[in-house]
Amino acid sequence: MVAGHGGDFVAFDGAAVRVLPRMPLRPFDLSCPSAMYCAAPDATSLFEWDGATWTETPLGGDYLWDVGCWAERACLALGGGYAGTPTYARSPEATWHAVPSPSGRPVDDSSLWDTVRLGLECVPNDECHLLRYTGRRRAPDLELLTWTTGGWVENAVPTPEGMVKALGCRPGECVVIDAIVDPDEYPLRARALHGYGPAWVHRSMVNPHGVLPGSRPFEASCLTRDWCVGIGSSGVGDEDYVVRRTGRRWVEVAPPLESQWDVDCWRTGSCVVAGWHDKKPRIALLEAGRWRRQPVLSPPWLAEGSMTGVSCVGPRCTYTGYYRARHDAGYGAFVARRDGTGWHAQRLGPLVEDDTWFHAFPSIDCPTASRCVVVTSQLQPRKPGQQRGQMPNSYEAVLEDGVWRWREVGHDFSLFDLDCPDADHCVAGGSDGYPGLIMARGVDGRWRRVAAPTRNADFYSVSCPTSRECYVAGTGSRVRRLTRTPSGWRARETGPRDMTDITCWASRSCLTFNNRTARVSR
Repeated sequence: MVAGHGGDFVAFDGAAVRVLPRMPLRPFDLSCPSAMYCAAPDATSLFEWDGATWTETPLGGDYLWDVGCWAERACLALGGGYAGTPTYARSPEATWHAVPSPSGRPVDDSSLWDTVRLGLECVPNDECHLLRYTGRRRAPDLELLTWTTGGWVENAVPTPEGMVKALGCRPGECVVIDAIVDPDEYPLRARALHGYGPAWVHRSMVNPHGVLPGSRPFEASCLTRDWCVGIGSSGVGDEDYVVRRTGRRWVEVAPPLESQWDVDCWRTGSCVVAGWHDKKPRIALLEAGRWRRQPVLSPPWLAEGSMTGVSCVGPRCTYTGYYRARHDAGYGAFVARRDGTGWHAQRLGPLVEDDTWFHAFPSIDCPTASRCVVVTSQLQPRKPGQQRGQMPNSYEAVLEDGVWRWREVGHDFSLFDLDCPDADHCVAGGSDGYPGLIMARGVDGRWRRVAAPTRNADFYSVSCPTSRECYVAGTGSRVRRLTRTPSGWRARETGPRDMTDITCWASRSCLTFNNRTARVSR
């Protein structure tokens, strides 16, 4: 059963979902030990569900906030707000009645409320458990209260290192999970305490970071329907991965860098990934099935940084990224190329205070070996000495006749990704506040908006398989197909929603994906 704050209840019996009659209650908790019985507290009453109807039992003026049941019509309810008193119980033999409340006074500190919200944990051996802090406010002690038919039993729990995040119990054992918040480390670390009564021990966790394993694909490059390379991060350590699609299967390969930000391939079996390694911008080349890390990019003005984009015309690749300047002078953007003599890098634009001022890290595309375009968005001070503005400025850097030219594109919007189908045209995806934003660069060098109405979208990825056809993917919108006409670009919805990346290898032939699914156009 699912309960909504507006009095809506929905039940699922294993085969079908049905909407139950609307009830004038806003339950803060719901406990269902079977399909034929549920209990829900609402203000000063307790409601019970018998599989067909709700029955109300008023309990006077005590405000109820939690309920737990270990069997049908065998429950415990807590009231009185944070203090957890008074307490009510019911059994198959007796309706709701007052029972002894926990002794002592809990610590009244809002920073500890996460522990309170864990609520009652009831198990089938007629017991319920509750965590609470007691003692001094500045150095509180954590204790586990256990309810049995005779009343409450209090037992101390070892002091947690961080915030208590979970309580789970079964007959004879409880587990307490606490997360350690370290501002210099993400994801959160966690530990597990197993115990019952006064005895508690630390146990190692299969998931040591205290987060669910997941997957966040970043980028992919496909040369055909059956040959792609993708990068992302996954697992409990949020570790980077690289996958290769050969035929209809994705196969994971060892990542060559500590962090991969972008990937590009120019022929089957030949790719480059760009990112950072040992806090320095670095790349790795895939040739003959093996990755080879290239020498680090380390010009005299760079203290640390990362590649954030790469674009290849055949084996000749151009890179862009961000860097932290030496002597903590600030953060800026750069472009780089590598040839037989080594790296050649150039700084772009002004410095900003730190890397959080990048609203969109530099992205690059090169339609030819001598023509490249970079877009990026930064939060810039409106006036000298003024704090950074709330909305970003967007910039471009264009390689023409061997010279990079930097200029401002506009205010109050971001450009996340771009693709240039030919030397004269580019398409970029971005965000303009809540509405999504698609912009196109014309022969005259000016960026213009492409009409693509959305309510709340961010367009993160662009791929142009031909000079007159582009695809744009993002969250909050379906994939958009853009076609270039004499009067400009025209956009229409054509693919699935909420995709975070798209890559195309031919007209109407694309792979698009997010962290849940991947789709190939047919």
